[in-house]
Amino acid sequence: MPNGAPLANFSGFHKMMPIMVYAAIFHFSIPSLAKEVSRKSQLGNIFAMTFVLCGLLYTCIGAIGAWYFGGDVQQSVNLNWADYHGGTGVIFSDADGQKLTWIHVAWWARMLSFFILIFPAINVVSTFPLYAFSLGNDLMGIYYGDDVCLIEKNRCITSVFRAIAAIPPLIGGLFVRDLGTITGYTGLSGLAIAFCFPALLYIRSAQKLKHMGIPYKTHYERLGSSIFAAELVLVFGLVSIIGVFVTLVLKR
Repeated sequence: MPNGAPLANFSGFHKMMPIMVYAAIFHFSIPSLAKEVSRKSQLGNIFAMTFVLCGLLYTCIGAIGAWYFGGDVQQSVNLNWADYHGGTGVIFSDADGQKLTWIHVAWWARMLSFFILIFPAINVVSTFPLYAFSLGNDLMGIYYGDDVCLIEKNRCITSVFRAIAAIPPLIGGLFVRDLGTITGYTGLSGLAIAFCFPALLYIRSAQKLKHMGIPYKTHYERLGSSIFAAELVLVFGLVSIIGVFVTLVLKR
């Protein structure tokens, strides 16, 4: 039966916000996704619907997990399936009656429990090299600039930059094991990616086009497509990063 859960607990908002924002980040893929859309005028509606559907699905999963597990919910909710038995098996207690263990659980229930427990780890392990390659290439592009096309052919230099991108997270994982702490601090980058960088790009590109005498407004302008709106988003992003970071440090 459900354990019950409060309708809202704002003391954990500083942990939820960066994770929530990070989960909704996909705008760096918009150029490649938009290329396949024949009616470009519908892009705004398409991506707006994408946000709505993602929000509904995340809310549904989170609400069900909080409703069912209540105060017993783990920081990574898949861990709550460690003792899943699917209505099969019996509870066995040790001599002291302190430790309860499910025995004679059906094989399909054990397989389902194992899959749910191991899936996040498999997902991270499979995607980590892709992120390391991508970040390493970006760092190499920043360092070498226009000469990066020539440098990419040098396997030694390429490997060094990809190692720079891959090794620090591995070292950090050896010292910080708490998932809430990890997601809290790494989620700060999500706030920057979602709010700060797009706003800076919009402001800078608009200023440069104005300086060149080229109109910066396009046919796809929507509500919020203005320098003033971009500045508000930038300020919101900076304030959010500072506020979440300070709260994380104070509540350690």
